[in-house]
Formats: sequence, C-alpha cells, structure tokens
Amino acid sequence: MLGTYSASKRAIEIIADHLRLEVAPFGVKVMTVVTGAVISQGQTYFADYALPEGSLYKPIEGIITARARGDDGVSRMQTMHYATAVVDEIAKRESGKFWYGGHAEAVKSTMAPQVPQELLVSLR
Repeated sequence: MLGTYSASKRAIEIIADHLRLEVAPFGVKVMTVVTGAVISQGQTYFADYALPEGSLYKPIEGIITARARGDDGVSRMQTMHYATAVVDEIAKRESGKFWYGGHAEAVKSTMAPQVPQELLVSLR
C-alpha cells in the first residue's frame, strides 16, 4: 500500500513539472508542494486496525499499524505550522517546487531530479 501511495504522490509531481514547462510561455506559474511528515487527522482512524488472519504481512503488523497511526517514531510537523508556511509560499506567486514538512529536505536530497526544473524553464 505504501508503494501505491508513494507512486501517486510522485505522479502528481511529474504532472506538475510538465504543466509548469508547458504553461510558462503564457505567464502561468505552477507550484508543487512536496509534503514531508505532518500530523494529520488521517492518523486517527486506525485505532482498531488489524490485518486479516493469514495475511503474509501478519509478522510485521505492528510496524504497519504504528506507521498508519503515526506512532512510528518519525517526527511530524504541526499541521498549523505547515499550513501557514505553505500559504505564505503560495502568496509569493512563484513557480517551482516547495518542499516542506518533517524530513522533507532529506527526501529532497535523495529524490530530486538530476536536472532542476527551474533550469529547463529558464532555457525556454
């Protein structure tokens, strides 16, 4: 399930990257917010989470449950702190990517594309 979640997030980034390049000649700016770890209400719905008997993942059920609940030891940013920073960034009306949230910079250093999109936009 984490693979599907990660793939869908990356797919949206790729769509935004291409959209940014395609609409830049028209003066349209596209900003992608790449979110790191943030405390959310989504982590409150797993109080009774349990894998079905016979699941191949039953031996690591505790790890999966802790991750779903946000009890996995990963430090998460407070929601309002995150939201305020994102709104401030959007208000700047810039184009590009904004990495924010717990551990976002660590992910950025390992996942960012080799050729920065800003360089591609500047070459148009």
